Amino acid sequence: MAIKNKTIPTPQPIPIPKEEPTTGKIPSPSEVKKSSISFSQEELNELRNLKTQITQLSIEFGTLTISKIKLDEQENELKKQLTSLESKEKKLAKDLTDKYGKGSIDLESGTFTPIG
Repeated sequence: MAIKNKTIPTPQPIPIPKEEPTTGKIPSPSEVKKSSISFSQEELNELRNLKTQITQLSIEFGTLTISKIKLDEQENELKKQLTSLESKEKKLAKDLTDKYGKGSIDLESGTFTPIG
């Protein structure tokens, strides 16, 4: 198998665009600070509207956070009440089992049916 000599093309340089000369003096920071720009009424209204919306949203987030805190407190209180009721139920079931033995209670008729 013979290798043929191939000519590899010489890479061409990539043209770099020349920077355009600046047509004016760049203002210094102190010059920029001294100059003031007036916004249009439409731009001012848009900025004010956005600020109002952000403020309102912040208030709603705060209200939501307070509601969550109160809801968590209410949930914790209900859990305590449930635990207390479950304890009372277990104690009553034990007391009735000790007194009447194992069985079932019909709350509608008020009767107890022993098991076994």
